[in-house]
Amino acid sequence: MKLRKPRGLAIALAMAVSVILTLSLISAAHALTLRLSGYGGTTTLSDGDPGDSCPLAGCVTFNGPLGDFIVNVTTGLSGSPSTATLQLSSLNVLFTGPNPDTLLIELTDIGFLPSGGFSTRELVSTIAGFLSASGSSATPTQCVGVGTFDCSFATIAHGTFPGPGAYTDTRSTLFSSGTPFSITETVALAFTGSGTSSLTFVSTVVPQPRALLLLGLGLAGLWALPMLRASRRGRDD
Repeated sequence: MKLRKPRGLAIALAMAVSVILTLSLISAAHALTLRLSGYGGTTTLSDGDPGDSCPLAGCVTFNGPLGDFIVNVTTGLSGSPSTATLQLSSLNVLFTGPNPDTLLIELTDIGFLPSGGFSTRELVSTIAGFLSASGSSATPTQCVGVGTFDCSFATIAHGTFPGPGAYTDTRSTLFSSGTPFSITETVALAFTGSGTSSLTFVSTVVPQPRALLLLGLGLAGLWALPMLRASRRGRDD
């Protein structure tokens, strides 16, 4: 039996599929977006942009001044589409201005895929940080939606943490989505005088535990049903 060589049309189709998949991967890589804004203006940086100092895919890093803020190593990390995680880490933000100002740091990514066959998900959000100055504060918010910086599904507000000192908080909420969803993390850093801030913000989406419990109970019931029927038949006999 002779093997047939691929015809021109088949080769062309294979090349087209390869190009589409490559463009899809590039598009997904550029969906991770870090945005910083204050009185000094707004800087938006996507994964792979010329100003992104992190060379890895799924990672975006900003270094530099923004108005009276000096931002050192503020990085966003994103998991794969099937691993719905997002992490914002800011090693050091220095405020040097004489007048009060607020730096808004936002990190977002889209295209996370529901897994496990469940539409109900649990969003778990953890923030930990440090503020060096009195009169400073950090206000973190986390949300899920459909598109970039979208919060249409659910929002977690951690409240406002005043400085100086360390702070930490973990909260969770439920949302339903049978389609790809986005995750967005936002932190507002407010200063009335000079000071510094460092923080780590982690968001994870997992299958809703009660849904898994109900599934387990359902499977156990299906497994036990034939045994119950056999037991009843034995009693009748």
